[in-house]
Amino acid sequence: MKYLKGVHKIKRAIGYPFVKGDIQWTTGKLIKLMILGLTTGVLSSMLGLGGGVIFNPILLDFGVLPAVSSASGMFLTIFSSGTNTILYIID
Repeated sequence: MKYLKGVHKIKRAIGYPFVKGDIQWTTGKLIKLMILGLTTGVLSSMLGLGGGVIFNPILLDFGVLPAVSSASGMFLTIFSSGTNTILYIID
């Protein structure tokens, strides 16, 4: 949390040109992200849903562009599928 706020503060201080879809990190958004991350992690493990199903709407709510949100969801699905494969092999 401190790291993201620090990086964002430095970017604002040096006049970094934020583009559409960049997340403007505030304390409220960081707390919301931590709560939603914990909740969605528990839900995705209990229900067997991939990261894209749960995290895409959250990323869109934070103002991330749909193409970036979709790509991030597909990246998260790799980890979910890999974990499920390992668990299948173990059983």
